[in-house]
Amino acid sequence: MIVCICNALREREIERNVSTGGVQTVDDVFSAAGCEARCGTCVPEIEGMLLRKRPASSATNEGRNAPL
Repeated sequence: MIVCICNALREREIERNVSTGGVQTVDDVFSAAGCEARCGTCVPEIEGMLLRKRPASSATNEGRNAPL
C-alpha cells in the first residue's frame, strides 16, 4: 500500500526502515527513504506505524519528532 502519495512511499519500505532500528520519527522515515514530507497527509499514518512498532515503555513520548 502506498502511504505517501507525494513520494510514492510504500508501507513495506517504511516497515523495513523501522525494523532496522535507526528510524524513530516521521522525519527519520523520510530521511531513510531519501525524501521529505510535502503535503503532510501521510504523517498521521506514518505516526501510527511508528507507534505500533514502539516499545510500551516509550508510548508516552508522542509527536512528530519525539524519539521512540
